[in-house]
Amino acid sequence: MSPRSIVSVLPPLLLASALLAALPVAARASSPGMLFRVSADNGFVADSAQGDPVPNFQDKVSLVDDGAHGRAIQWQDDGVLSWNAPGNIQAARGTLSFFWRARYAVGEAPFVIFRVGYADHSSWDM
Repeated sequence: MSPRSIVSVLPPLLLASALLAALPVAARASSPGMLFRVSADNGFVADSAQGDPVPNFQDKVSLVDDGAHGRAIQWQDDGVLSWNAPGNIQAARGTLSFFWRARYAVGEAPFVIFRVGYADHSSWDM
């Protein structure tokens, strides 16, 4: 291959290698991984959040030191704790994981894990 043909092939090769190197970054940006995590080790503020990390509502909940892994959040029967959904939940897919321990014998009462609704409160998904 002549020096002249090497010079003509070099720019497209450099461009192609730069595009290939950028592909994993673009893939990570479109799939952010974990959207939201609360360990309770730092209170009620989320350890990691794509949206607002501060709870928008909390009532009759407290922090305890005897969780499965460090601190935990303890709810009274009518306790409520919530964070704004935009950025922190993706309705199309996802995994929800948590540790749960009953402090007394449980019956057949419903157990709401999460609720998501439109801003105008016209629909609730549970």
